[in-house]
Amino acid sequence: MIKKPRIKATTIRSTMSVIIVLTIGLSVLGFYFAQDMLKTFELEVDVVISKANINKNTPSQSNISLEDINKYQAPYKKALTLTTPAQDYQTIITKDLNQYASISGISITDFSFSKSAIMTNASLQNSGTSTNQVTIKLNNPVNFTGLMQFFKSIESSAPKLQPTGINITSIQNSNNTVTVEPLTIEFYTR
Repeated sequence: MIKKPRIKATTIRSTMSVIIVLTIGLSVLGFYFAQDMLKTFELEVDVVISKANINKNTPSQSNISLEDINKYQAPYKKALTLTTPAQDYQTIITKDLNQYASISGISITDFSFSKSAIMTNASLQNSGTSTNQVTIKLNNPVNFTGLMQFFKSIESSAPKLQPTGINITSIQNSNNTVTVEPLTIEFYTR
């Protein structure tokens, strides 16, 4: 009968040490390549910007910068639809929510706008975007199916609306109706 050699603690320790050293080495190598790739991308962006700024009057250079601008136009327009203009956001949000409610067979009795109590991250603040909230009261009782359709409309809307909390109570001896506490919806303004 042949005995298999048993694994010793020193062998495991050595193997784990090698694995840790390899992991650290690969992490450093990955960081180096990522940094190099970012530097290359930075240089490419600088070249495009300098070409656009230096040779504004040259038609071929203008075409290059226009191509670059057109390349990012669609994402820019999409980003604009996710936020609401700050000067008339109450009118826009009220109109949109009333429209979603009427389509769903629900009526809204009250709107209350406020700044969000949740701190926004620095990138939102730097971009000129702020978080706001509207608290709405629905005319209770509400048909549950209509309420779900209302939430679906809110979630898929542009500008982006996000319910932040809901409290629903089922009505006994009632067919498919619920009572909804005031509902808070978060949105972004620019």
